[in-house]
Amino acid sequence: MEIEAKPLNEPLFGGTKKEEELMEFIRPFLAPLGLDLVHIEILHQPKKLRIFIDLITPSSDHTGITIDDCADASRALDSPLDESPLIESIFKGAYDLEVSSPGLDRPLRRKSDYQKFLNYKIKLQVFRPLSAQELSNEDYQKTHSKQKNFVGILREVFADDIKLEVERGPAKKKTKGQTELRSVDEIRIPLSLITKANLDPQFEDSALRKEIKQ
Repeated sequence: MEIEAKPLNEPLFGGTKKEEELMEFIRPFLAPLGLDLVHIEILHQPKKLRIFIDLITPSSDHTGITIDDCADASRALDSPLDESPLIESIFKGAYDLEVSSPGLDRPLRRKSDYQKFLNYKIKLQVFRPLSAQELSNEDYQKTHSKQKNFVGILREVFADDIKLEVERGPAKKKTKGQTELRSVDEIRIPLSLITKANLDPQFEDSALRKEIKQ
């Protein structure tokens, strides 16, 4: 059964215009293979295009992307990329193509990525500190006025921002034999201000621990 690619009509948060154009070009060649384009990296020293792929529909045995999937994607993209004026404008000559899975700390680039990983632990960066209004939490902003890196559980995705559940401060120890307590807060992060976001596969003993199922 042939799987159609969804139009890339979502903005890329933290991406460049050139990356967005190249991703839009690449995705239709991967869709018939049941593969989705997660992220690309354009390197100039040495000249290399890295492509990170995932399954459009997760496999029933949770095996994820295989070496064969990467090889199939590479073969499907070789000729279209070599003949693309866009690739020529980027590299102006020969380059290497590398295809792989996004890994446990896969990037989140589109709103649909955030929606796919609701209730997962993520880490992100914004390009400037956020105001109390942007965070939708005045108390949190007062004690984190210069913060630009956030780690928390992705709880909701809205039209223009996301809601994170974050640890407010250091752990408070309970009596011997009992687990420590951590206070948590909910904050909002504008999608347009995110420069980088990834799943966080770290398994920490905290109120925000999230086990990523494989």
